[in-house]
Amino acid sequence: ELELICRLRGTHSVLAPLLQQFFEGVLFEKRINIFDPAIVPRLGEPDVREYVRATFVPLVREKTVTTETRSKAEDPGSLFDWKPFQVTASESRPVLVAQRTPFNLVPCNRSLEQGFVRFADTASDVVAFAKNAGPQCLRIDYLTFGSRLAFYTPDFFVKTKSGDYLLVETKGRKDADVPLKARAAVAWCESASNGQKWKYLYVPQAEFERAETDQIEQLARACNPSLRELIDDATKAQTQLALYTSETTDIDATISEFLPVVVFQKLPERFQRAVEQSVTLYRFLQNKKGQNFAPAFQPLLGSIDEAAKSLIMRRLLDLVPTKPVQQDDYFAPHLGNLPAKKKSQLLVGARNLKKTLVFRNGLWPMGLLAFCLDFGLNGEAGLGGIFNGLKDRFGKAGDDKLYEMVERINQFRNAYVAHAEKALTKPDEAQSGLRYWIAGMCKLSVG
Repeated sequence: ELELICRLRGTHSVLAPLLQQFFEGVLFEKRINIFDPAIVPRLGEPDVREYVRATFVPLVREKTVTTETRSKAEDPGSLFDWKPFQVTASESRPVLVAQRTPFNLVPCNRSLEQGFVRFADTASDVVAFAKNAGPQCLRIDYLTFGSRLAFYTPDFFVKTKSGDYLLVETKGRKDADVPLKARAAVAWCESASNGQKWKYLYVPQAEFERAETDQIEQLARACNPSLRELIDDATKAQTQLALYTSETTDIDATISEFLPVVVFQKLPERFQRAVEQSVTLYRFLQNKKGQNFAPAFQPLLGSIDEAAKSLIMRRLLDLVPTKPVQQDDYFAPHLGNLPAKKKSQLLVGARNLKKTLVFRNGLWPMGLLAFCLDFGLNGEAGLGGIFNGLKDRFGKAGDDKLYEMVERINQFRNAYVAHAEKALTKPDEAQSGLRYWIAGMCKLSVG
């Protein structure tokens, strides 16, 4: 388990007697003999290995690690000279459009990065910023907690109106290597400050949520104590096992402001992640002046559509004929003497239902659900085919309330999120809308 010790040459004759003394006279509550058959299994247990590692690695590191001063490896270059690179966008790793970046999109790995992108794109003292990503990204070498050479990739570059450059790390979780990465990044900034000033900005999630500012310099002042604490931690000997601790607020307490925890725990895992991301983004934005809260609703879009599609499938799928010829007739019945415009609207909805129920690739599930509910509650009876199914399955008691909820979410979505017809800048209005969306998603998933 002592990887560092094993890599050193010619140390067995020195370390073996020391380890034997440690095992036999120090480690346990009484003296032992390491060759006792009853003791040998105990020596292989995880807590013994970790305690030995935590005790000996700092001692060996002190005698074997040399420190070198960082120096310039090459002349500085411009981000505008970086070659284009591709990223894969997904629900958990979205890409955002921003105005102050030299690239057309900003890839993000987690909700904290999304929140920082929105902040940097509107902060009054930020000139430009960019995500440190792709094959040309800056990677800083450092020694890990186990004294292994590794590379650290900070999250963002930021240029401020004062002319300073910031190397930014956003951090939601703190692990044993974070202080070591911070120390290496600070050293890099000191070395890079030759003619232009570089600073390392470490942004813990809790500090970012609390910050009530639209200036990155003020955010940096609020975060500086956390960075100083990290640097102090990096210089301390590691004599205990590292524990992974979350800096985020307890998720149950945070979620409970938007829906009961027992309801949240019953949601599918994907829906839980969507709720967590939306609530976290709202928290990031709520104390920032002049922010648009629309991004907080983005993580819920896919889950709400999935819940709407699932509801349509549950209510209608058993009515769909199994043979293709019958399916064609079922989804395109003769609509009698209805006006041509009305016929066209109904047949468009019917084709989308066929794509959804037969081919599983229908468009805009929430809009389609609104169509189903509207026809079930208000449509003409006796049109045949899929329309008989809609009258039978979407005209039940309570469906009027469901239709009202779906229409309200769709209108909010079009006004503030999808088409951005209006800016959602009031925290109370955003919080109320987020509660309604989450409640709607829960209702659709069981309705």
